[in-house]
Amino acid sequence: MSELLFEIGTEEIPSIHLYNLISQMKTNMMETLTDQRIEFSSVKAYGTPRRLVAVVEGIADKQRDMVKKIRGPRATVAFNAQGEPTAALGFAKSKGVKIEDLVIEEDEKGVKYVYAYQHSIGKPTMDVLPDVLKTVIGSFKLPKSMRWGSKIRFLRPIRWLVALFGGEIVPFSIDGCCSSGRITRGHRFMGSREISIMDVHDYFEKMEKNFVVIDPEVREKMILEDAEKAAEALSFSIDWDEELLRENVSLVEYPTVIIGRFDESFLKLPEEVLITVMKHHQRYFPVRDLNGKLLTYFVAVSNNRPKSVELIREGNEHVVKARLKDAVFFWEEDIKKPLSERIEELKSIIFQESLGSMYDKTMRLVKLSTLLVGMIGKEDKVESVYRTALLCKTDLTTSMVYELPELQGIMGREYAKVSGESDDVARGIFEHLLPRFRDDKLPEGLEGAVVGVCDRCDTIAGAVKEDMMPTGSQDPYGLRRCARGIVEVVWNREMDFSLLALVQKASELLDAGSDCVQATMEFMAQRIKAQLREEGFDHDVVDAVMLGKWDKLLRMRRKLDALVDLKKDEDIKELVLATGRIKNILKNLKIADVKVDRSLFRDEVEAELHSAYLKVRNECEPLFKRMEYKDALRKMQTLVPVINRFFDRVLVMDKDMEVRNNRIALLMALRDFLMVVGDLSVLTV
Repeated sequence: MSELLFEIGTEEIPSIHLYNLISQMKTNMMETLTDQRIEFSSVKAYGTPRRLVAVVEGIADKQRDMVKKIRGPRATVAFNAQGEPTAALGFAKSKGVKIEDLVIEEDEKGVKYVYAYQHSIGKPTMDVLPDVLKTVIGSFKLPKSMRWGSKIRFLRPIRWLVALFGGEIVPFSIDGCCSSGRITRGHRFMGSREISIMDVHDYFEKMEKNFVVIDPEVREKMILEDAEKAAEALSFSIDWDEELLRENVSLVEYPTVIIGRFDESFLKLPEEVLITVMKHHQRYFPVRDLNGKLLTYFVAVSNNRPKSVELIREGNEHVVKARLKDAVFFWEEDIKKPLSERIEELKSIIFQESLGSMYDKTMRLVKLSTLLVGMIGKEDKVESVYRTALLCKTDLTTSMVYELPELQGIMGREYAKVSGESDDVARGIFEHLLPRFRDDKLPEGLEGAVVGVCDRCDTIAGAVKEDMMPTGSQDPYGLRRCARGIVEVVWNREMDFSLLALVQKASELLDAGSDCVQATMEFMAQRIKAQLREEGFDHDVVDAVMLGKWDKLLRMRRKLDALVDLKKDEDIKELVLATGRIKNILKNLKIADVKVDRSLFRDEVEAELHSAYLKVRNECEPLFKRMEYKDALRKMQTLVPVINRFFDRVLVMDKDMEVRNNRIALLMALRDFLMVVGDLSVLTV
């Protein structure tokens, strides 16, 4: 048993990809060794911006021997009646075995076949490793790749390779551009340019001496411990952000924590501006006092030695001061003009070439929002919703949002407050963009919820009209996120309205026809199904609800929850069977709009079923209005015995056409009633 050290030295790897590449390094190594029948105890993978490293412990010195069993033709075909080989000759030759080494065995069905056993003797691991390591390099799934003077592609150019098995070099090269050896490199600024490595233990020792911390978990721990010590000494708390922390870990080989400060005068800026400049542009961690108030300190992570801290601190403070001075200038210039005077400026911002400007979108949004607030019965909110829709895009015309696009909505809220808009409107301008990503917070106010739903509806309908729908994994306009946002907001705010009616209005405002409405609703249905299945709902329950009337999204969700609960009840099975029986009888049957005529009943069970149906329907109507679908389904279950008696005693397809059509009309009415909650016949019970 020996150890394998494999290091891929590269130019700087983008921080966003490092953790994924480390994971792939481990997976690729394990899978390739397994495919090559090389046994090992464990694989550990590490990485820095300049290298990916795999260490394999307990690796066998040779491949495992293998016996491969290959089935050939049937015995009756392989040999003739006299036992002489026929097809067996070609089979044996193709598999490289002798005729006498073929065996006849029965399969699980008792049929006799000819089998060949191929024996492969394991090669020394050192002989196989060159191909293993080249396969590992070629197995990375890369979002983008580069080619540098060779056919090989990688995320960044490969500059050196270390490959040692038991201390010996594993010799190979990748397309002649880079050969393996035992020479690695230290930290770009603080380490040696060439370091000769003897084995795994020697590698970790020399990397540490050359200011390279190979393990990202160790780098993260160093950052956290050093920063928390500083925080404790200065009595503040750090706004840790997991994503930002991983980014900082991925940017450095030797982390040094630096505590910097900016001038207190910058605190007059909205907190989100300060945080955006620090986190998104400088990769700093903001700092708060023990009461949660933002302070003038920040935590930065440098890829340099501690003795240079003072110089690095000054450099970081200088950069953040310049950025914050710009932000102050933008703020002071922007607040000179209220948002209401910026509406006309939206004409100069293109939403989409064929769909017009942001001004055009705003005018559609105003009409849609006014319609929707009425549909949900919140007429008292018409004024604030109208104002929110009118102003929600105006911050796009400000210098702050132009320079810091991440602040869209946030700056709209802040500028609305300065402009004298109501708190509801200011909050709505920000909240109409929520949720911005998965698991983001949702609107708390009605204004943001209504305008946000209409905004996304307009975007999806416009994309459908212009044939810009997502394909495969590509969704450049974020339409899947838009659809999810509509559903989440509607459910969270319990907005009861018809999505179909809203889509029809959106298509009308876009001068699009019924095809646009249909395609938009089909897209929404696909996304809702996908979302519900992600949440763990059974396929049959989702299908049952979506096959019914689903465009009232809040009611659809309540129906879904009711079916999930009731599906656990044994009694639901009888209702499912009865509904399926009615649907099967009515399959392919079409009659004119015939009303049920009690005078045409020929059997008392027909009258019994009709009366029971009317009674239960009347009892269920108030339950439907209150969305108490579980109670309604319970009442529907009381119809099962009389439905069964009807089918036992009545022939639906009577010779008398009037009688037949009357019975069909009765069953159609009953079917439509039973499907109010969903198509129960598709439930698996």
